[in-house]
Amino acid sequence: MRVTPVVYVMIILVAALALSSCAQPAKMEKMEQMEAQSDIEIQSAWVRATPPNSKNSAAYMMLHNHTDQADRLLSAQSPIAHAAELHMVVKKDEMMSMQPVDSIPVPAQGSAMLKPGGYHIMLINLKQQPKAGEKVHLTLTFERAGGVMVMAPVQESGSTMMKHDHIKKKK
Repeated sequence: MRVTPVVYVMIILVAALALSSCAQPAKMEKMEQMEAQSDIEIQSAWVRATPPNSKNSAAYMMLHNHTDQADRLLSAQSPIAHAAELHMVVKKDEMMSMQPVDSIPVPAQGSAMLKPGGYHIMLINLKQQPKAGEKVHLTLTFERAGGVMVMAPVQESGSTMMKHDHIKKKK
C-alpha cells in the first residue's frame, strides 16, 4: 500500500493535536474543574496600582452567589504577592483600622462587595508592582463553589471608576 502526501499530512496533524492536548493537561484540567464547580459570579474586579517600593496592594470586586445556599470566600492567592489575606476595615472610637478576617460571607442569591473602606483582599509583600493598565491574576477559594480564577485590571489609587469586566462560572 502506497502512502500519499495527504495521508502524511493527516498523520502529522493528528500527532500535533495529540501532543498539544498532552502539553498542559494538568493545568487545563485544574482550570476546567474550577470553572465547573463555581456558582459565584465575579464583577468589577480591580487591583490598586502602587507607587514604586510599595510592599502591599489590595483587590476589590463584587461577588454574586447564584445558588440557594450561602457561601463564604475563604482565601485568595496571586502570583504577584507572597501572601493574600482577607481583610475588613472597621471603625472603633472614631479610628479606622484594618483587620484580617477568616472569611467573607456571600449570602444565598445575594452579593458581597469588596471595596475600599470595607472588605477587601490585601496583597502582601508584593513580588512586583501592579501598574495601571496591567491585569493581575487572582485565585479565589470559596467554601462551596471551590476555586474561581479572576483577571483583575490594575487601576490608579485615586480611581473611583471600577471596571465592568466580569467572569461568570456556571455549574
